[in-house]
Amino acid sequence: HVSMGATAVRQAEMIMTHTETIVAIELLAAAQGIEFRRKNGVSKLGQGTAVAYKLVRQHAPFIAEDCYMAPLIEAVRELVHDGAIKRNVETAIAADQ
Repeated sequence: HVSMGATAVRQAEMIMTHTETIVAIELLAAAQGIEFRRKNGVSKLGQGTAVAYKLVRQHAPFIAEDCYMAPLIEAVRELVHDGAIKRNVETAIAADQ
């Protein structure tokens, strides 16, 4: 019999990287949406959302015009991969309880 474990692990790693990239793109889109809402006078964010937004914006500024987004996506993907967003949001929420 032939073990396919190594192949499965490689595929799982690729799937995780792709998933982190998708989450990073979603976080960037959400941050952009928050900026647009603020321009229309809506600025209140939930506690966890505010922490995540601030962290994303520390690594990826508002995008005012077309640009090459790969570096921004990668910076936010690293936050997802490292667990920084999850840790910071959980810490902020736990401190409030």
